[in-house]
Amino acid sequence: MLINNYDIKSKYGAILSEKKISPCKTNIGIEWLKNSLSPFIIDKQTKFCSIKCKFTFTADTEQEFEKRFSEFNKNIIECNIRFDNINMNYHCYIDNVDDPERITPYYWETSAEWIGYKYGDEVTEILNHVESKTIIVDGNLPTPAIVTITVPIDTIDMRLIGFGGDIVVRNLKANTPIIINGEEGTITENWRNKFADTDMWEFPKLAPGKNTITTSKANSNINIKYKPRWI
Repeated sequence: MLINNYDIKSKYGAILSEKKISPCKTNIGIEWLKNSLSPFIIDKQTKFCSIKCKFTFTADTEQEFEKRFSEFNKNIIECNIRFDNINMNYHCYIDNVDDPERITPYYWETSAEWIGYKYGDEVTEILNHVESKTIIVDGNLPTPAIVTITVPIDTIDMRLIGFGGDIVVRNLKANTPIIINGEEGTITENWRNKFADTDMWEFPKLAPGKNTITTSKANSNINIKYKPRWI
């Protein structure tokens, strides 16, 4: 098991003994109007899944265990988890850690619970001097995208279509990347805020399945990064 890309046995002297992963919870608003033959969904929102793990820690002394356990707790507040037998990642936020119980002079047991979401490895798609490209997104939930735009000459404006809503970026400088980061909610050019030169209703995202991305400037280079998400 990896936590933040570190093997827990090597870093903390810990072994995963049990795990339970629950699917993401979906909240729906549903209405059945008078004289209507069927109910209908007003809105739907998918939120966190839950993960519960049981660990066995090894240490030669109680002092050594306390140091390992303290470091473990420090690094699991917000973390990325990957299990050895599951080809998927989990971005997690700690929900609970049980008090450790000493079961032998050299072994301690505890359990930790997280809420989070599951996602695949990062995928990169490139539109290099083309007007459009259709990409197939794995997973079954919408996922944020990180879009990097580079133009070869100074450009007044550019329109992007296909990220959940139109995006218009103005005042593009030659060979200067503009990064619209749907994961972090930022728009930057040379690490400076570019939000004032951008018109959009929401940050870029991709839907599961087929997505056709179109640009108004075919001479541009557009780099798209995303991580497929699952319920």
